[in-house]
Amino acid sequence: MTIQTIDASPSERRGAPRFRFSFVMPSMLGRGEAVILDISAEGARVMHFTSLARGSQVRLVFFYAGRRFAANARVLASRVVGLGNGPDGETSYQSRLQFSDAAIDAAATLTQIVQHIEIERMRRWESNVAGEESPMQEDVVVGGAQYFMRCRLRGRAHWNKCWTRDPKQPEDGFTVPAKLGDGEVAILCEAYEKMDGDGRALIRATASEAA
Repeated sequence: MTIQTIDASPSERRGAPRFRFSFVMPSMLGRGEAVILDISAEGARVMHFTSLARGSQVRLVFFYAGRRFAANARVLASRVVGLGNGPDGETSYQSRLQFSDAAIDAAATLTQIVQHIEIERMRRWESNVAGEESPMQEDVVVGGAQYFMRCRLRGRAHWNKCWTRDPKQPEDGFTVPAKLGDGEVAILCEAYEKMDGDGRALIRATASEAA
């Protein structure tokens, strides 16, 4: 995937390709924590837990594979997406950001990060095809803290998913490292739905070992 330069014109920005993370990508948004949903050289879509006013200025920072991406941004839009489903029961918000005054090497850094992720995906796919053990993704950490994805089953097939620092296993679901991809989590959810109490306990026990 090729990432366009951050100083692209407005017309170019509308066509800039976006990269969607297949795992939880924690970041810092101003002084608060956030999760990046997708990103391009001109902006990003993030989930966070403090309200942001439209038009306000924030700074987005995240790390991956030893690289640091940092860019100032303007909030284009922000809306509430969940009440009480944040890591500590906060309200969740989703905002669209437009980068401004980014560092000269920010676009190059983003391209390197995306390429690294794509290469790792290809390696895991090739390992799976060859029947080999897939290499684990690097631990997802920010500020020295490791993050997890907590999945709780509501009803027969509705899942409430949120990221957390707490590896504790819930009684109505499971908690896994945030480094697991969406597809891997979906497989666990499907298996959990079909299992009885003993099977579900086994999933939680296995997830505890992974965490």
